[in-house]
Amino acid sequence: KLIARLAARTVFEADLANRYLARLLVIAEDEALCWHLCRQLVEEQGGLVQRDGLAFSTEARHLTWAKQFASVLGVSKADLDAMLATFSPFPEMEEALGNRDWLGASALYFCGIEAMTPAVGRAIIDALKPYCLPEGSMLFYENHIIADEVHGREAVELMAALCDTDDKRTRAIEAARYGAATHFARFNASTSRA
Repeated sequence: KLIARLAARTVFEADLANRYLARLLVIAEDEALCWHLCRQLVEEQGGLVQRDGLAFSTEARHLTWAKQFASVLGVSKADLDAMLATFSPFPEMEEALGNRDWLGASALYFCGIEAMTPAVGRAIIDALKPYCLPEGSMLFYENHIIADEVHGREAVELMAALCDTDDKRTRAIEAARYGAATHFARFNASTSRA
């Protein structure tokens, strides 16, 4: 049950990332941020930059990796669907997006959630090592540890450039703190013994 909840949380968060990135792209008012969001969405959807253009692979979609992780852990589609129905989005992110607060939503997502994903991923991989899972079953976390370290650095630099006033810096710091704390709390709640 504990591992099943972790798998379901992973699938939920992978799907939520796509929705948040797309919604942020609609409201973002900064060109550099829009390009950052586009690159992230392409990557989430399995986009691969090749010499002759852009190609997409369903096997490289992040949501596909998350679902494969759930499957390897033995979570049936019915159980996964039932657990997914019990999770909810980040309230402050929903509020920021609803208010078209692209700066707060960006700081919350990129600096608060995404920048924390490598630490969460490492903890999950370490916790699951004793289970000797098949090679490739941890692609979601293995790839996010690497990619989100890069994304996190890029986002912090981008946010620093966007926060050119004390009010913007304060808003971004508050949102990032909330995102980080909530990200860890959500995974802890999903994996704690109730």
